[in-house]
Amino acid sequence: MVFYLKYHSHDIEKLHQLIGEFFNNVYKKNITVFDTSLLPTWYLTTPNRMVSMEGELTKFLNFPETVKNEIIEAFLVCEDVEALFSCEQATYVHQPVALDFRKLKDDGTVDNSIERYLISLFVDTLYEGQLGKKDSTFSKKIGSNIGSHYLGLKNESSFYDEDFNLCPFCGIEPLKLLESEGRPDYDHLLPKGDSLYIFSAINIKNLIPMGDHCNSKKSSKNLLFTDVNRTVKTIAFYPYSLSPNPFELYNIELSCTDTPKFSNSWKGNWNIDIKPNDPLDTITLAKISSWDRVFNIKARYCEYIQDHLKSIINKILKTIDSSINDLLNEVKTKLQYRLDNFYKYEYLFVSTEEGLIPTRNLILWFLSNDNFLMSYLEQKKKIQANDIDMSMLEL
Repeated sequence: MVFYLKYHSHDIEKLHQLIGEFFNNVYKKNITVFDTSLLPTWYLTTPNRMVSMEGELTKFLNFPETVKNEIIEAFLVCEDVEALFSCEQATYVHQPVALDFRKLKDDGTVDNSIERYLISLFVDTLYEGQLGKKDSTFSKKIGSNIGSHYLGLKNESSFYDEDFNLCPFCGIEPLKLLESEGRPDYDHLLPKGDSLYIFSAINIKNLIPMGDHCNSKKSSKNLLFTDVNRTVKTIAFYPYSLSPNPFELYNIELSCTDTPKFSNSWKGNWNIDIKPNDPLDTITLAKISSWDRVFNIKARYCEYIQDHLKSIINKILKTIDSSINDLLNEVKTKLQYRLDNFYKYEYLFVSTEEGLIPTRNLILWFLSNDNFLMSYLEQKKKIQANDIDMSMLEL
């Protein structure tokens, strides 16, 4: 992860709290008839009713007492999302998922009715039907929606001069523009798909703005387990942490395995290694590993460098007289100026300057490789000379 976001408390948290209060009111009380008095006061005193949700909660009360208590206890265990990101295998307490509620019947077949119910309640009804819609009944009842939460999140950060408009997981792609491009790019840290972490589906502390490409890379990959069967627990960066930002905890080493040149279209081949600033910091090392495993960061940064290499130098050349005697030093001076003024390793720059981390490391490589710069500048001169010759022929 590149940078953290400041958590923003908001009324959309009320949906998760509503379920928590309902469960608290019926836990071990053998209540079998639904009544709105089992819900928070704000639900009763605001217009409209969430009919589908009430229907699902009515079904819940018809389950056997043991099943109801098992579901409630599972919900309570899953409340502290942040703690999951820092506990390792030895201290990990199993987080219940929908799959856990599949039961083997006496005839050898599988009863997945409770699993399907949980998906219907938490994912279909509460997340897709209410929290994820800007004009849902829930949004109307609280007078706000997830888009408002996103704006509040940005305002919370900008108050501390820590505004952001990039995906915090990669820093190389922008987040959607809310008004013109639609619903903000929120994704579940703990995946709700594949019958997994449905109990955290409407927990705002499990939702984070994420770019489209990171979202597609992550898909249903699990940040907290290295295997699909969820047997090997690991740790990961938690986006709402208060500790130093990730980019302050590691350094990126860029190496070139094939120098950019005319024959490879000036792309070259690159290798990136990401290491903790402290070689003994095994916690950050494990989090870096999870980050790269899920989001393919190293490979994406290398490709970003290949795609942007020429444009970085060409933009510099557009600002100077290419006929000057000491062109190499002039280019290096301009590169250093951009490094010092536009690609600072500070929050506001990292969170708003697209591609800052790979670009900064590429510029550092430029500055230490005069032979490459000379080769590129010579090739540019040849191209310019050919352009002049062709124009003379046309005359």
